[in-house]
Amino acid sequence: MIGINSAIISGATGIGFAIPADRARRVIDDLLRFGELQPLWTGARLVSVDPELARRSGVPVKRGALVLKVYPDSPAAEAGLREKDVIVAIGGHPVAAREDVTTALYTAAAGASLDAEVRRGSQTVRVRLRGVRPPQGLGLQVLEGTVGLTVEPVRGGLAIRRVASGSVAGQRGLRPGDVILGANGQQLDSVDALGREVLRGLDRGSLLLAVQRGNWVYNLDFPL
Repeated sequence: MIGINSAIISGATGIGFAIPADRARRVIDDLLRFGELQPLWTGARLVSVDPELARRSGVPVKRGALVLKVYPDSPAAEAGLREKDVIVAIGGHPVAAREDVTTALYTAAAGASLDAEVRRGSQTVRVRLRGVRPPQGLGLQVLEGTVGLTVEPVRGGLAIRRVASGSVAGQRGLRPGDVILGANGQQLDSVDALGREVLRGLDRGSLLLAVQRGNWVYNLDFPL
C-alpha cells in the first residue's frame, strides 16, 4: 500500500488531503522504476515573490515566481525564459509562489510542456515550460557552481575536496577535509546520492547539509 501525505489548502473550504491522480501515477511509476521519486529539471532557479520583494526589487507584480537564473541549454532556456521574468500562471492556474510552479510540473507527465504566463517588465509573454529528467552529474555541477563545493568519497561519508573562494560555502566556514554525512535529512552513500539531493533542494529553494568536523556535526542550510 502506498500512502501520499499531501495537504492542499483550499481557501475558506479548509484543508483537503488529496492530490491529482496524474501526480499519484507519477509517484508510483518512479517508485517502481527507481525506488524513489526522481527530481525534475527545468533549468530555472526561482524564488517566491511577495509584496516586500516586489517593493525592493521593482518586480511588476506582488505574487508569482521570480526567475533568478536560467541555466544554458536547459528547458527554461529553450522556452525563452529570462532572468527577472516573473511566472504568474502555469497550466491554467495562477502562481502565488515558486512551489506552485513545482507542483504543476510534478503533476504533469514527465517531459510534458505546460503553458506559462510570464510578466517581463510591463509586458506579458507566454512560454511553454517542461520538466525533464536531469542530465547525469547535474546536481554536483549545481553544488559546485551555486554553493561552491566539490566533494570526493571517503570512508564514512563524502569529504569536501575544494571550497571555491568567495563562495557561500566559504562564507559559512566550510573547509577541505570536512565530511558531509547527509543532505536534506538523508544519509549519503555516494556522490550521486548527494547530487540527487541537490536537485531536490532546487525544488525547495535550499539545501540542508550535515557536516562533520572532528567530533562535531553541524547542520547548515544553503540557498539554491
